[in-house]
Amino acid sequence: MSFVDQAGIQALIEGLVQHMWPDEKGSVSTPFPSMTYEEAMRDFGVDKPDTRFGIKLVNVSEVFDSTDVPFLRDTFRQPGGCVQAICVVNGAKHLKSKDLESIKQVALVHFQQVCGNMNYTKKTQYAEVLLLEDGLFDCILSCSVDFQQEVSVVVVKTDGTWKSPLGKMLPESVKQSVHQMTMAQPGDLLILAAGQQDVVRPLLGKLRLYCAELLEEKGVALRDPTAFHFLWVVDFPLFLPKKEEPGELESAHHPFTAPHPEDADRLFSEPHKVRSQHFDLVLNGCEIGGGSVRIHNASVQKFVLEKVLKEDSSLLSHLLEALASGAPPHGGIALGLDRLLSIIVGASSIRDVIAFPKSFRGHDLMSGAPSFVSKEELRPYHIDVKWPAADIPEESHSTTILVAHNMIS
Repeated sequence: MSFVDQAGIQALIEGLVQHMWPDEKGSVSTPFPSMTYEEAMRDFGVDKPDTRFGIKLVNVSEVFDSTDVPFLRDTFRQPGGCVQAICVVNGAKHLKSKDLESIKQVALVHFQQVCGNMNYTKKTQYAEVLLLEDGLFDCILSCSVDFQQEVSVVVVKTDGTWKSPLGKMLPESVKQSVHQMTMAQPGDLLILAAGQQDVVRPLLGKLRLYCAELLEEKGVALRDPTAFHFLWVVDFPLFLPKKEEPGELESAHHPFTAPHPEDADRLFSEPHKVRSQHFDLVLNGCEIGGGSVRIHNASVQKFVLEKVLKEDSSLLSHLLEALASGAPPHGGIALGLDRLLSIIVGASSIRDVIAFPKSFRGHDLMSGAPSFVSKEELRPYHIDVKWPAADIPEESHSTTILVAHNMIS
């Protein structure tokens, strides 16, 4: 779309969704609520929050900033170190010991994904305390010197005391402050995570959703399947640090996304602080659309490619030439129709709403694709394939190629 801004694209999509929405699913109110990326990560730990239920993240760092607990004290020595928590209302009443252990396993898997192949160790001194307290590790984990992250599951007993080794290490005043900040009550479950903010937030966001699943399995209604909560998530960062090279930047969305108008000047001095004109449409915690306003100024686009992303702009010389010729302001959005339909009908997988879904291995079970195509079948299309000697398929020593059947209909 040319000569359009972000608000215009959003209004168009809201009207489209409202027009196509099934009557039997109730009405759709517009405009959809909006939330910044920072607000989403701060309150929900994900950039596509399910707003049908609460359990928001709470930053309780100020309660622990003068603590003597070693792993908590070490947290604040890290860049971006913090302590955050979620309060699962009535979690202690409904969740059993095996559920709490599964929560810890989800946390462990998260740390492994973050740290990749880094070696894991447990805080030896603190782990011994946990073993002496209740015979179990309380999932107080350490992930290398670069990603020290800790998580503790705390049961708030009926008398308000903590069933957790962490409770033995904290003064009553600190625990009461945590209760006040999280509004925890007897029978609730507290999950506290300490570490770098950009890892702690996604961890608690994942545990928030996992706890909701556990509670729903116990018959606790949290996410109304008949409710449809649309949400725009806006003001994403334009660039993110590269995982392999944290000192360098990469595009958070794509390299053609325009900077936020209020941050345009920062692009040339503090690109890591620039917000983008990228926006996502979220429904019940699922991203169903992503859009952006594009850069239409050739010099800005060249600066982003060469100076910020360190890319060879000559590979996109045709784009730069087109922009320099007077491209209008433009933008767009793509809706995931399959995902949207699956949410509307309550399907557990988008494969249930696709006419001819592929298997998990990418096979088309209807046509048998992908399969080998003979040289004779390829001849009418003037296609000839030369296999390296070591790569000739065992099925045939003739020239063949693996293709999907619908490619040569």
